[in-house]
Amino acid sequence: MGYRGSSLSRIRRSFSLRPSMHRTIMGRGSLVVIALVLLAVCLASLATAAVIHVPGDQPTIQAGIDAAHAGDTVLVAGGTYYEHDIQMKSGVHLLSETGQPESVRVNAFLS
Repeated sequence: MGYRGSSLSRIRRSFSLRPSMHRTIMGRGSLVVIALVLLAVCLASLATAAVIHVPGDQPTIQAGIDAAHAGDTVLVAGGTYYEHDIQMKSGVHLLSETGQPESVRVNAFLS
């Protein structure tokens, strides 16, 4: 009888471990789901970043900046722009279409 009793306790102990193992696996699964949701949100925010072309989409550099949101890029075509008091927005990228800053000139003196 003593032998059978000890076998029964071993069986009970082995079954009692399984639910905790199940909780551990479910905990890891939850972390994976949370990580995937955060990744999807980050990718969605990157996908919504816009590119605003000046003068194609907006007539002036300031109008392009005003229309932009954080994460957007304002691409300015080469040429001379007659503007002054240009105010940047936080998180907006201002670049020339060619990638060369000297291709865009801002003439602050209105003639």
